[in-house]
Amino acid sequence: MLIGFLTLIFIALCLFIFLTVSSNKAASAYDNQSATATNGNLNSSIYSVPQSKIVFYPSKNGQISSNGLSQANYIFEYLNPNGSIYYQAIYENEVPKNIVTTENHNNVFLMPKFNYKTLENIQLSLTKPASSIFVTFSSLLSSSSSLVSSNFIYNNNTYYHYKDKSKDIDELNNAPVCVSNVIVQISNTPITENNLNSIKGNGNGYLFSGGKGIGIKWYKEDSNPIKILDSKDNPVFLSKGSTWWIIIDEDSSIVFN
Repeated sequence: MLIGFLTLIFIALCLFIFLTVSSNKAASAYDNQSATATNGNLNSSIYSVPQSKIVFYPSKNGQISSNGLSQANYIFEYLNPNGSIYYQAIYENEVPKNIVTTENHNNVFLMPKFNYKTLENIQLSLTKPASSIFVTFSSLLSSSSSLVSSNFIYNNNTYYHYKDKSKDIDELNNAPVCVSNVIVQISNTPITENNLNSIKGNGNGYLFSGGKGIGIKWYKEDSNPIKILDSKDNPVFLSKGSTWWIIIDEDSSIVFN
């Protein structure tokens, strides 16, 4: 009788230990997947949503629409093979109404999984002042295009986008188009059929956030997400919020101060 009673106590103790360990592991796994603040770092995978919506914004008569861009998570800007500026906007949630040129797209092969830092820590880790950013597509200077540059002015902890000298306004809600981060990727690989995955190899660029910037390096292999690293080959951090990502060739210019 005593042996049977002790056996039951032993089994109950083992079950308690097992449940406690499992609970701690589950909590740890949840913390690793969620956005948590540790030493000023916000750790979060950018694409927890398996599929996002991509909206294409072609240039028409030298102009390009900004419909819905104030609500986009990522905005890519680049020259298509015809020499005109295109936007591709990624919406992780709902695409704004009155936008119809959408396409389902799995972004896992395109986007890195960025981690975040608080704005204060971003400003400590980035070294170069960058309250003004001017990006000019040099090949458009001699063309008939009325849009040749993409510019940003930092104010109230955000970058306001300008099309040349005009502040960019979302026509759907009359809100200014502004972002938390700006990435400039320098690549001489042509973007074919508006497929950003067609860019492969490696190169340099810049990351701007919190009114400051650093030089970056990028690497893209066939079926892997692009890697964005700092000069010491460490993964870069972003501020929480949306990102404008410009792809330019080596003949284009970027000036910031």
